[in-house]
Amino acid sequence: MAETSGVPQKQEDTWELLLASGKSSLLFYGLGSKRRAVNDFVDRRFGEYSTLKVNGFARSISAKQILDQISDGFKLGKSYKSREGLMKYAEDVIKALENLGEDLFLVIHTIDGNSLREQEHQKVLAKLAFCERIRMIATVDHVKAALLWDDSLLSQFQWVSFAMHTREPYTQEVMDSDVKLYSADASGGDGGRHTMASLEALWHSLTVNTQSIFACLMRIALRKDQTVVKMMDLYEAAREDFLVASMPVLQQQLIEFVDHEIISKGINKLGEEEVKILTTVSLLKGFLKQKGFNVDPEYGDGDDDDY
Repeated sequence: MAETSGVPQKQEDTWELLLASGKSSLLFYGLGSKRRAVNDFVDRRFGEYSTLKVNGFARSISAKQILDQISDGFKLGKSYKSREGLMKYAEDVIKALENLGEDLFLVIHTIDGNSLREQEHQKVLAKLAFCERIRMIATVDHVKAALLWDDSLLSQFQWVSFAMHTREPYTQEVMDSDVKLYSADASGGDGGRHTMASLEALWHSLTVNTQSIFACLMRIALRKDQTVVKMMDLYEAAREDFLVASMPVLQQQLIEFVDHEIISKGINKLGEEEVKILTTVSLLKGFLKQKGFNVDPEYGDGDDDDY
């Protein structure tokens, strides 16, 4: 049997046994998007069962919507009544599902997403996880996600946690969310600017070295008070900071930023290769400082406190 994104088959066997026991929920954490890897695992190992996949990144998602999808999908005939409240709705759906006698694999990508962080939503999800007919698999992307759950919720979720460092970009999560990757730039310019949300999504897919190279680029741009930096100037600065050993290595490190239209590369009139910063400099400067990098021209790189 094939492995999921480099995960050993023996590890997948362990996950499958834990879910089959009905006594545990799986929780994956780590660097990079875990969506593809988790979906691959669930599709191959439990493809014959009913599965509901939820994108916790979506700003419109809610515990009520998840309950609606379960009720509609299994034709349980249950609906939310405001006078009874969300918890009563969850209890009705769970009871109907148990009476039906069918199993559901509930996959929640980014269970710590902004829209699901409210205590009421987490209480409903915990109640679903505790249902004997539901097998829950979830991922988290925030380093302090565990603060969402007190002892009561943890006893219902019954998490068994595993590291899953894919280092894959969060492209699908951001594109599926209601937060646009770019916001309109009324001034013309490059036609789009990143938001803090899109930068955060991209940041988690980068290595510490790549993050430091970008901070180095920003320092040069701020020192020159320009949005265009000669590639050779960037290379020399990055080499002095022991971030790259050759120009091809630097070029490879910059691909992620080019793909996400944070920077572009071109040739000036003198035939010199240049890097142009496309995103608002003040936004990038604030974001990098938030991540522990001092991008003021006279300072070197700081430490990053990533996941």
